[in-house]
Amino acid sequence: MKTLSLLGLSALSLLVLSAGACGGAADVPVTEAGQSVLIPSVVTVTIQDDGGGFTPQPPAGSTCLVGARRYTITLATGAIDWMRCVGDGKVPYKQSTGSVTLTAPQLADLKTVLADIKVSKPSMSCLADASVLRMTVQVGAATQEYLDAETQCFNMTGPLVPRSALGSGLAKLTTLVP
Repeated sequence: MKTLSLLGLSALSLLVLSAGACGGAADVPVTEAGQSVLIPSVVTVTIQDDGGGFTPQPPAGSTCLVGARRYTITLATGAIDWMRCVGDGKVPYKQSTGSVTLTAPQLADLKTVLADIKVSKPSMSCLADASVLRMTVQVGAATQEYLDAETQCFNMTGPLVPRSALGSGLAKLTTLVP
């Protein structure tokens, strides 16, 4: 049986460390304040507005809340699967769904907006009369949910991102989806 020399063990350690630094199996979603949630190894991004907030009660028979919408982007292909809650306040609100694939320039523009979404420190504020905005990223098999910092009173355990940044992401997605 051969044993590894101290020099061989050091070389092996360096190889393992450099593989992790280059985006190897150690890639995980970010959770530290100031970091962009869009790291190179992100596979999908979901941004959603749970709907509701300070709005009239939806009509009886509604299957979703006023303003609810969700967009899931597959970054490798530019595919977006979406859901929106539609209705006029008189007939029950229902979910409308669809898919679209972005052009390369559209995807590049969207990635710029997503890269501006950074983990933030708690704001110690609570918008109790607003809908909750959230974002989920998938990195390999790991997922991480981020809640907007202004509605943190609903979840004090996870990482937060600025509500304004999530709003910018939702606004951009709204322009890209029919």
